[in-house]
Amino acid sequence: MSYTYSVDSETDEAAWHEARMRTDDGQIVVTASEAAMLASGGTGVWANLRAEKAGAKRRWTGNEFTVWGHEREPEIAASVTALYPQLAHNSRLVIQDADPRWRATPDMIATVGSLLCQIKTALWKGSKWERTDVPKSYVDQMQWEMFVTDTDVNLLAVEFYDEIEPGVFVPHFLFEDPHIIEIVRDDDRIAELVAIAEQFQSMGEPDTLDIFLADYARAHAREKAAKAEKDEARKLIAKEIAERPGGKYVGNLGSVTQGQDKTETMTVLDEARLHEKAPKTWERYAIQQEKTTKGKLTITPAKEQEAAA
Repeated sequence: MSYTYSVDSETDEAAWHEARMRTDDGQIVVTASEAAMLASGGTGVWANLRAEKAGAKRRWTGNEFTVWGHEREPEIAASVTALYPQLAHNSRLVIQDADPRWRATPDMIATVGSLLCQIKTALWKGSKWERTDVPKSYVDQMQWEMFVTDTDVNLLAVEFYDEIEPGVFVPHFLFEDPHIIEIVRDDDRIAELVAIAEQFQSMGEPDTLDIFLADYARAHAREKAAKAEKDEARKLIAKEIAERPGGKYVGNLGSVTQGQDKTETMTVLDEARLHEKAPKTWERYAIQQEKTTKGKLTITPAKEQEAAA
């Protein structure tokens, strides 16, 4: 089995993304990261990707962690090349000659022999990864790369970082060289991934409402993440301002004021008790008003249930 080099993401990112969508004759493409996503994702993930392939929704552009990993990739690749001179950094999409629907962009490809390398950055949690610690999605992605390129070994190069400030993404390096884990080709797992990809291929074109629901689900997820981030920032601000005299702060980015707790007595009408004790008085002053309640739109995004692997 052989493969062909296609578009380079570094020279033409738009064309690279386009080549990851469909083949020249319009068939849907499945890449390595997408195969891993389909294998672990539920109905929402499948619907999102299907809508993206149909060109009906914008692709995910990443977050601060993925941006950091992308920026570090060439530096990590250089360290890997120092250890494995035959491996060269790669940013070109490769297409399997036997079936052009199957594609991948391995981070490193050997110029001599048969070897790949996948580069990742990871938060340090006290120990270097063993083979069993590698996330399943990473392994599936690497298996798909080996399938597309007909390779037997794919090295995982992990650069660990630590967060200097708790809750703030300010990474610093812990080791001089990346941690290398060897992932060996697993034809049984590859067969399962191909079957999953074929199942995804057999899905019909998404309904218009499915496209909108995919957009809604992604926006809903961003909203939840933003709320969690906002709540955490508010908690930290409240803790900090409580230690400041006067409970007030004015800076270039805004101001904070912590009001004092206060208790006051208010007079309110207990309508339920009035109706019970003096029903005639209640009826005398009770009036009927016409009220229109607008029909409620209920939107429930699909749950991200684990797919059978």
